Amino acid sequence: MTLEQKISRYKSNDYETSPYFRNSEEEDFVVNFVHNSTKIEGNSYSLMETKIHIVDGITVGGKKVSEAKEISNKKDAYDLVVDNATKHIKLTEELIKDIHHTLTTTILLPQYSGTYRNHEVRISGSKHTPPSGQTMYTDLKFYYQDMVGYYEKLDAISLASWSHCELVRIHPFSDGNGRLARLVLNYQLMYSGLPAINIFADEVSQYYLALQHYDDARDYSKMSEIIEKNLHKRLDSLLGNK
Repeated sequence: MTLEQKISRYKSNDYETSPYFRNSEEEDFVVNFVHNSTKIEGNSYSLMETKIHIVDGITVGGKKVSEAKEISNKKDAYDLVVDNATKHIKLTEELIKDIHHTLTTTILLPQYSGTYRNHEVRISGSKHTPPSGQTMYTDLKFYYQDMVGYYEKLDAISLASWSHCELVRIHPFSDGNGRLARLVLNYQLMYSGLPAINIFADEVSQYYLALQHYDDARDYSKMSEIIEKNLHKRLDSLLGNK
């Protein structure tokens, strides 16, 4: 089945799965999404430990308190994204700041959570140096301006790819930019009526290469390939495909 056929079935609700199955699938997805997105950034919680913390509210012993908070905040930020995107509310600067604040509250100092940085940053393992000072603010201005037009011009996967890659390139916050950008990616998919997807920790090399390709060429096609591949997987899961 093609991606277009799967999307059509998903949007038309033309598949036979019970409400229990869908709720269970969504719970499993959220746990996997939180686990993979935080693991990419170095969180040491296993998938099972992440599930215990999210579902049962139990903090695993022998771990950093900040790691548990990263997981809790990521789940809260995901819920914020779902609440707004599924109401077909377009992403705005204010919403991005709110998502970042939810993602980083009590992890970053209050003056950095949900607030743009006023200092230079580096991305570990990347050749790219994010803009700073007035250049960063100018890039952000165009980011939000371009997004308004792209809601009309781009298809859902292209919109998600560009929104993600450009936000990572600008890196507007002191920390949490990658986790934020993966939420923004899913915001745009859900806004367009598609399900959220995972960027898996075991494909991180391919993921970073896609980001580097965008930095070098302003071409998000490699990120779109990753999104399409993982959208196939999520739709198969939701539709009950073997």
